[in-house]
Amino acid sequence: MKPTVFIVDDDQAVRNSLVFLFESEEIAVEAYSTANDFLAGYQTDHPGCLVLDIKMPGMSGLELQQTLVERQIKIPTIFITGHGDVPMSVRAIKAGALDFIEKPIDSALLLSHVREAIVCDLSRREEEISAAKQTQTALFDGKERAQMTLHSIGDAVITTDANGAVVYLNPIAERLTGWIESEARDRPIEQVFNIINEDSREPIENLVSRCLQYETAAAVCIEQLSVLIGRHGQELAVEDTITPIRGDQGELLGTVIVFRDVTQQRRTIQALAHDAVHDPLTGLVNRREFEKRLEHSVAGSKAQGTQHALCYIDLDQFKLVNDTAGHAAGDELLRQVASLFMEQVRERDTLARLGGDEFALLLANCPLDKAYEIAEALVAELRDYRFVWQGQPYKISASIGLFAITGTAESALECLSQADAACYSAKELGRNRVHVYQLTNADQIHRQKGSMSTADLSRLLEQQRFLLYSQPIVSLVSGGGIAHHELLVRLLDAEGEVVMPGAFVSLAERHGLMAGVDRWVIHAAFQGYREIFPGAATTKISINLSSNSFNDDSLLDFVRQQFSESAIPPEQVCFEFTETVAIQHLNQVGRFISGLKKLGCHFTLDNFSSDISSFSYLKKLPVDYVKINGRLVQNMLNSPVDFAMVEAINKIGHTMGVRTIAEWVESDALVSRLTDLGIDYAQGFAIHSPRPLEASRT
Repeated sequence: MKPTVFIVDDDQAVRNSLVFLFESEEIAVEAYSTANDFLAGYQTDHPGCLVLDIKMPGMSGLELQQTLVERQIKIPTIFITGHGDVPMSVRAIKAGALDFIEKPIDSALLLSHVREAIVCDLSRREEEISAAKQTQTALFDGKERAQMTLHSIGDAVITTDANGAVVYLNPIAERLTGWIESEARDRPIEQVFNIINEDSREPIENLVSRCLQYETAAAVCIEQLSVLIGRHGQELAVEDTITPIRGDQGELLGTVIVFRDVTQQRRTIQALAHDAVHDPLTGLVNRREFEKRLEHSVAGSKAQGTQHALCYIDLDQFKLVNDTAGHAAGDELLRQVASLFMEQVRERDTLARLGGDEFALLLANCPLDKAYEIAEALVAELRDYRFVWQGQPYKISASIGLFAITGTAESALECLSQADAACYSAKELGRNRVHVYQLTNADQIHRQKGSMSTADLSRLLEQQRFLLYSQPIVSLVSGGGIAHHELLVRLLDAEGEVVMPGAFVSLAERHGLMAGVDRWVIHAAFQGYREIFPGAATTKISINLSSNSFNDDSLLDFVRQQFSESAIPPEQVCFEFTETVAIQHLNQVGRFISGLKKLGCHFTLDNFSSDISSFSYLKKLPVDYVKINGRLVQNMLNSPVDFAMVEAINKIGHTMGVRTIAEWVESDALVSRLTDLGIDYAQGFAIHSPRPLEASRT
């Protein structure tokens, strides 16, 4: 009988969504709207688990659980509780529930819990073998009645004499062993009933001999996972019990072996156990299992001083493939990338898919320099790889954050957070690279004071404890005048100290809070424009937009509303976003530009590199400026390659009618060389450093 998930919930929408979820995973499901309907329809011999709403009219979920306990109905129960309803969740566990899930329901987490619950139920049922008693009782009845019983019983039965020689096999035993009774009779039991350990493949101790030698009175169960090797080499997973047979005077007459074929049941358990810890798409370890292994490594590093390394891997162009070629292409890309990575990692390491296009690699007993080599090899492997879908090639790359586990980390969560931050830095530095997490002096001071949590950042955002700074962008072709001001955001902490973007932007990005920061900047700049730039109604400002903002479909309407509520001319506003953001949200960015171009707004593509794919995106987005990647600009005086890249970006940009901005300009020599190349604008400490706009203080 196939394991089934039984859903009891009075909300039809919830029932329908859960039925769809489980059926899409090819899990059998039955849904009931009331507890009484479930009690009337459920059969106790049906394996599976119960997903139960804790609050329902009539008989509640807790009352149903108590009824099941009173009726001795053993089915693993997973309660669905309201968000934050800790007391009710505790009551559910005390009532005998296996686990609980809070609303809104996390589908992946629920599937994982359900698979574990089904494994538990199948394991329990596997252990409840009652046929042995029935068989043993039959052996003491009349011979004719015993033979009829043993022939009709569903389990396999073999009996031996007091010397361990085979006396009898019922038809089921003949079929499973491959021996017919007449040929097996008088042979040693280990020749007919040949069992080995499933894991070690070693022969299992002859328990018939033990029963006969020590004259034990009780049944002996083989606790190991046993496999029966048949006469012709076939293998079956079996469960067996061996019981001594005694005469009226208590003399030992022989033994009876009762066993059954559990091959399919064991395969089901193994499959469900595998699914509970593996990603169904790639076959890699899933996030939950990876965090368990990472926590074990962190504990081992603290206790024994062992050193490990953690790689946080993010695909750079996955969203582009997913959006342009479809989800089937995205899934196939993830499968191929997983296979590529598996070829590069060591057998003792753990590669996992965390979700979406994010992977993680735990390098066991690995120093940082070796871990860096492995991470670089992964980046290089993907750099040289071309994903082809329906004849269309796609260039794929990865950004990797590398974190050394040396015994100082407190938890797996902290390790993942630091590796994630390093991965974010790798993307900010241009993608397609490895970035090692470094604990700077400022980080040490910050850690001593207490790291900023998501709750802290949310609170500061609600309190609007932000400042606006400005860094001018000057023209290199019209006398060096200020073309426009790029607005930069800073944070005031609880002590009133200014916190630089590097300390909070990545945290805000990872937890989806940066969109709120972007909106604060837009509102503050628009409302305070006349006060910030008095007497300069033609001053152009540039506002940065994060990836979080383009996840919000209402961004365009919000900006339009801010224009309608302020006196700032739209033609004096330039919105700036990085090339990475443009790639991740190509369609959303395109709609945003189209909607605001009509009002007269301008747009800058920031952190622009010289990849062929970069120019492809430039053709698709009608931006007014490209800001050349600062690392190319910074190194162009010493690197002929970087110089050529800057020159190429400038020429192609002008050919497309796009003006160019060089950032990270930190010397007069750079200013002179950029001017000679014909770069339109420059920004950097050699020209103007960021300064606070006092009128923006709140």
